[in-house]
Amino acid sequence: MFVIRLLYIVTNPVPFTPFSPKHLIGTLGTLFIVALILVLTTVIFKKTKKRKVLQIATIILLLMEVAKQSIAIYDAGGSYPTWALPFQLCSVSIYLMPVVAFAPQKIADFFKPGCFTIGLFAGLSMLAYPSTVLDGTPASWLPIEQNWYPIISFVYHGSMVFFSLYMLFGKVYVPNYRHYPRAYLTMVGFAVAAIVANAIWDTDMMFLNRAFGFPFQFILLEYGKLALWGFMAVLSFIVLSIPFIPSLLKQLLHHNKADDAIKLT
Repeated sequence: MFVIRLLYIVTNPVPFTPFSPKHLIGTLGTLFIVALILVLTTVIFKKTKKRKVLQIATIILLLMEVAKQSIAIYDAGGSYPTWALPFQLCSVSIYLMPVVAFAPQKIADFFKPGCFTIGLFAGLSMLAYPSTVLDGTPASWLPIEQNWYPIISFVYHGSMVFFSLYMLFGKVYVPNYRHYPRAYLTMVGFAVAAIVANAIWDTDMMFLNRAFGFPFQFILLEYGKLALWGFMAVLSFIVLSIPFIPSLLKQLLHHNKADDAIKLT
């Protein structure tokens, strides 16, 4: 009876529980693999062409997206489910990573700030709180056939995080505070696209309609949609600025030293 009960708990769908064994195994396992590949590509095999590494990561991400879309259509009986529309926050990387990895250098450079910041924080956010990924799935990673969506999603988001970190540690991109407006406006542009998609298909892209699975859903429930949008705009403004703060502080410090030198002359 104990074995039967255990199997029932493991294989039956359960609500998402933060920091459950499944969550921790998925997140820590993904981060470990990301760190391992990062060391391999930046230290051991550092002579490998950097763009080639970015292209491989991009291809993996796109394959995961194709797999997700294919399973979604199959599960829907051949019709396309609107929840799978690629307008979520993490869908931004579908568009930006190929540009950075494959487009001509000038175009790639223009989109690097948005790709780096959005991909890094969106990927880490999902790994920290995978509510929409693990909710309604078995409590264990086994059996695998009942965990295709979570597996695909963790590989997908791991690719996002690796891509951004490789840009940083591989010196493909160095954050500069002057790039921040580009990063933020990129986020705003995709948010507008998500709002339009929500209006047309009544979806919840970027949590901007019903905020299902979003930790701050209470803002929508208590204060309304405009308050939620305002909160998301401010939150994005703050979070996306984090990688650019060291560059700004360095510039301010340099400016102060220059002023001091002028005063001494």
